[in-house]
Amino acid sequence: MRLDFLRTVKTLEGKAAEQAFVDQRDMFFRELTEGRMHAWVYESDGRILASCAFRVERTIPGRDAELLAVYTRPEVRRRGIASTLLSETIAGARAQGIPRLTLQATADSRRLYLATGFIESGDRMELALR
Repeated sequence: MRLDFLRTVKTLEGKAAEQAFVDQRDMFFRELTEGRMHAWVYESDGRILASCAFRVERTIPGRDAELLAVYTRPEVRRRGIASTLLSETIAGARAQGIPRLTLQATADSRRLYLATGFIESGDRMELALR
C-alpha cells in the first residue's frame, strides 16, 4: 500500500519504484520495532484497505509526531474509513503524550485533515493535541 501511495504522489517506475519499496519497508520495520512508529490498518476479508500511522523522532514523552502512511485504496474511498483510522491514530498519539501532530498533505487529503481540526502551518498542517 505504501508503494501505491508513493506512486500516487510521485512518478516512480522500474528500479526507482523497487528501491522506494525497499527503503520504505526497511524504515517501517525499523521504526515500528523500535517503538517510534505506531500504525493502524483497516482490514476486510483478509485484505488491508487503509492505513494510518504516526512517528516520533525519539520515544520521549512530549515530542511532536509526524502523521504519515495515511492511505485508502481507491476502490473504498469516501466511506469514512480514513476518518475512522485518523481518529484512532489521534487518540493513540494523545495516549502517548504527543502534544502535536504534523503532516504534509496532498491535494486530495487536505479536506480530510481540515475537517479533523488540522490547521495550515506553512507548507505543512498541524493539530494540537493538548
